[in-house]
Amino acid sequence: MKKIGTILFVLLQTLILQAQNYNDVISDQEINTFMIKTLTFKESYKTTFNKLPKKVFISPIHIGKADWRNLDDKDLSFEKVFEILNTNTNFSDEDLGFMKTQYETIKETTWNFKHEKIKFQKKKGKMQFQYSIPLFNKDKTIAIMWRYIYYGPEHSYSELHLYQVKNGNWEIIELIAGYIS
Repeated sequence: MKKIGTILFVLLQTLILQAQNYNDVISDQEINTFMIKTLTFKESYKTTFNKLPKKVFISPIHIGKADWRNLDDKDLSFEKVFEILNTNTNFSDEDLGFMKTQYETIKETTWNFKHEKIKFQKKKGKMQFQYSIPLFNKDKTIAIMWRYIYYGPEHSYSELHLYQVKNGNWEIIELIAGYIS
């Protein structure tokens, strides 16, 4: 009986750990659905991110580690980054609080979804895409995500985008920041 209790305890702990892999606020299912839809949706403007199938680096990056080269102020705190974002988007205080909680609870992890148009790479290589875990507003109709393409040691491209649900799809509504090297 003691062995059964120990086994059940270990199984329960495993399920609890797997239930929230990305952060403590948004469910993995919601994040995975967003990622699949944004990675497989052809954007309305010409961009390298439209390339399919995508070779995606298996580990997402924390949005706080994004390269903000075009910003004069190198303060990468949540408040500074979202002060810039809020200039054009007018998030409510409730939205910003919700996003800040997500930002502070992002965990280092790997993507855990599958799709025939997305090929995950465990090693960094040429023409590889990397994405941050998205941050959502309170009603989950707007999201922010950092995207990065690595072409090789001297060439890369980065964008921070604001997405909104339109006609059931997540579409880019604004390029917040970006750079090409």
